[in-house]
Formats: sequence, structure tokens, C-alpha cells
Amino acid sequence: MLQLFLPPYCSDLDSAEHLRNALRGDGFANHALAYLDTVEYALADGLQALDAEPSRTRCMTGPKRMISMALNTILREHLFKVQAA
Repeated sequence: MLQLFLPPYCSDLDSAEHLRNALRGDGFANHALAYLDTVEYALADGLQALDAEPSRTRCMTGPKRMISMALNTILREHLFKVQAA
């Protein structure tokens, strides 16, 4: 069994970070929102857009993404060790 040691916080493996980035990029990018109501409407629209595309949301939060990110971390660490040697 291979043990995977991750840092205490790794944004690449946090599903919420991917969802937040999608919301920021789709709903809030290049917008100056002056009122809190406008922010709430933009957030609601962004969440509805994510809800309308379950496959997109699943690829950002699903276990396959987590596994591939963990494997990428292992490969990066291995390549770094090989280059340092």
C-alpha cells in the first residue's frame, strides 16, 4: 500500500475551490458589483448555471478528479526527487 502524504491544505484537491473558481470566472468576472443584491443575484445565477450542467460540476468534484490530482502530486514529487539526485 502506498501512503500519500498531503500538505494540511491543498487547494488542488479541494472541491470547493474548483466550484468557487468556476463561480468567480462565470458569474463575477469583469463585473463591478456595487450592491449586495447584485452580488446575490450573480451568485444565484452562477449556482443555477452549475446546477444546469451536472456533468461539469461532477468533473470538478468527483472522485476521478481527486484520484488523478493525487496521482499527479505523487508524480511531481517523484520527478522532483529524480531531478534533484
